[in-house]
Amino acid sequence: MTEESLRCFLTDRKAKRVDKVSDCISYKTEYNNKTYFFNFSKDFELNPYIRESLFLLRGLMWNGLLSAEFQAPNEQILTNEILEEILASYPFPKTPNQKVNNLLIHLYKSQEHDGSIIKFLEGKTDPLKEWIANSLYFKNTRELTYYLFALYEQGFVEGIDASSQNQKELLNLSLTLDGLNYVSEQLQDSLNYRNCFVAMSFDEQRSNIRHTIKEVVKKCGYQPILIDEIVIDSDKTINDAMIAEIRKCKFIIADFTDNKHGVYFEAGFALGLGKQVIYTCLEEHFKNTHFDTKHFPHIIYKNCKSLEESLINRIEAWIL
Repeated sequence: MTEESLRCFLTDRKAKRVDKVSDCISYKTEYNNKTYFFNFSKDFELNPYIRESLFLLRGLMWNGLLSAEFQAPNEQILTNEILEEILASYPFPKTPNQKVNNLLIHLYKSQEHDGSIIKFLEGKTDPLKEWIANSLYFKNTRELTYYLFALYEQGFVEGIDASSQNQKELLNLSLTLDGLNYVSEQLQDSLNYRNCFVAMSFDEQRSNIRHTIKEVVKKCGYQPILIDEIVIDSDKTINDAMIAEIRKCKFIIADFTDNKHGVYFEAGFALGLGKQVIYTCLEEHFKNTHFDTKHFPHIIYKNCKSLEESLINRIEAWIL
């Protein structure tokens, strides 16, 4: 494979070789103004499942949610198994209802005001459609168009119905009153489900990290739940209470600073329930985290200020 022909296995974008890991194809590539570094064995081939799921991995990269480990030179050799574990660590929209709800909420948040127009271009190439398709994990702009028409048929959006090469398109969209009311109900349901379980080291030396995480969670409109701060009924064990609280939470923040085994269990249990898990770790402790979880999308922070900024961005980008 020549330098000129080297392309990223995941995005099919041009890549530039870097001398990092011996006996591997090591390269860096640009995607949505972000640089990613990957290492693959020289005989690597995508398996059918990963090939069909590339749009999800590209979506993670597009949104800047792939592990920070890949945004700097690293020695992680990617395999199909690791890529499958990365995909399993995110609760992507899977059902048609989830996809259509996410799209409608996105359009709602894109409005300048209620009733404002969201303009699309006629034809196949539209940067706005490509941006939305990548951001919301649609397979392509054709799938996005299908769901736009689903919203149109439900009476949630209206727009100019044009025809291009016998393909109907919605060009200038705005949310109808029914659409606005539906989004309002969806967001209100979300507001009624506001607990965030925090799994982390309870060492007093980490009180500044605890304080930062709690304040960020509150700032984002959620209620932080730490198991050592709640009153546990006498007929329950700590484990019973922890499991009950994770079941009730909307998402979980798992901080792996100090590499506590309990955090691995709580994060894994939440992931098994289909909960969204945000992984964080103090930079100097990340090298001690378990190999099986390193490729998950951690926020790796140097201090509480960088933790605060990154955690706010992650919650706002990922938790609806």
